[in-house]
Amino acid sequence: MTFAAIAAHFEVTRERVRQWHVKLCPSAPRGHERQRQCALQRSKRRLLRQPLFRTFYRHVRDHFEPGRVALIAGRDGFRATAVRLDGHRIAIRKATVKYQNGTAISYGLSGGTADVDFLYYRLLQDEFLLVPRAAIPPRGVAYRQSAESPYEAYRNTFTAVSAPRLARQAS
Repeated sequence: MTFAAIAAHFEVTRERVRQWHVKLCPSAPRGHERQRQCALQRSKRRLLRQPLFRTFYRHVRDHFEPGRVALIAGRDGFRATAVRLDGHRIAIRKATVKYQNGTAISYGLSGGTADVDFLYYRLLQDEFLLVPRAAIPPRGVAYRQSAESPYEAYRNTFTAVSAPRLARQAS
């Protein structure tokens, strides 16, 4: 919140709000550092307004404790299409519906780039795939929800991210 907004609310000057800030929060950032931190907070709020990222964040929050997801800075705030989870870079994408016939749905999964470790695909609002990049061909692949699909093991779970980490800890 800006000092001007606080000043208007309490009907005092911005200078008086600045003085309160110094007196009540002596270790709090001031000046350009405070502006920079406010800009970062606004950028995070903008990111959570994007439907695809918001869905990803909700799924991650259900599986991991806070602090394990790190946002990746871009030129104009944070990137909405990639994050770091336990040091792994994850690309966030929406799977495209290729074919729909009754309850069986087929999705198109676009290929991964070399700079990511995993690909998160949002299928439906409450369903997703988290697949290692090496499992998706560069030109992409079609995914159909069935027990025979090699990608079914990656559906609605983050075990692909946890498994390599657990293997490293065991050795």
